[in-house]
Amino acid sequence: MTKDEAAKLIPIMQAYVDGKEIQVYTTSAHPIEGIWNTIYDPSFNVHSRYRIKPREVKVKVYESPTSGRIFTVSEEEVVPTSLKFIKEVIIEV
Repeated sequence: MTKDEAAKLIPIMQAYVDGKEIQVYTTSAHPIEGIWNTIYDPSFNVHSRYRIKPREVKVKVYESPTSGRIFTVSEEEVVPTSLKFIKEVIIEV
């Protein structure tokens, strides 16, 4: 393992130590697209791709009736009454 490879893995390893879920990118099931699978006992092989599992956030999508611009608003934010509600979606962050 090179120093650069180790530097890329350190934040992932620290997240694992902190109890966050880790995912590995797998291409065997979908050779072109690949999928992220949660792993519970990672080996941290430098030839694999890892990430901290993104958390899901529910947001509401609104449109401005005057400009047609689209806005996403989290549950904590105050929505101006001038915006028209379109739908609620879940995104990964």
